[in-house]
Amino acid sequence: MKKIILIKSLLFGILYFLFSTSLDYTDLFKVPFIILMQFLPGITFPISAVNYIKLKTTPIKVIVHILFSVIIYYSNVWLYSYQNDFKLSPIFAGLLGSLLFLVMSKYILKLNTKWNEIIISSLLSGIVFLPIVIFEGIGISIGLAILLWTLLNGVIMYKSQKNI
Repeated sequence: MKKIILIKSLLFGILYFLFSTSLDYTDLFKVPFIILMQFLPGITFPISAVNYIKLKTTPIKVIVHILFSVIIYYSNVWLYSYQNDFKLSPIFAGLLGSLLFLVMSKYILKLNTKWNEIIISSLLSGIVFLPIVIFEGIGISIGLAILLWTLLNGVIMYKSQKNI
């Protein structure tokens, strides 16, 4: 399998990084950001990180996988939104989002993801949200966290599909 998954993960990560960083410079993108970031990464990440054709996945499994991805992502946006009440919520949202997505992908798509990769990736996915906690959610810290999360989990998804 070509490294297209890694390239797409990088491109979407950069797109979300620029989108988030723009909030530091203008309010023009604030409303679209608030609306789109509630669900869009939940759709674009599985589409960019999974080669459904190579996996010979049925259309029902594709729909279920993307639907669960959106549900997982949205629930973690909800968890993230509690940052004012629980300062570490972005870290838990990043960790939990990665964990749930990778486990769900492992079972629905029957990927060769190892449990130690899932655990390490989930822990690192939580850690990449640390700048949001430290800098209190400025656009560039949000963008950097999303970029790193997307790359990290994109690499794990690539690796789990590499030999299929």
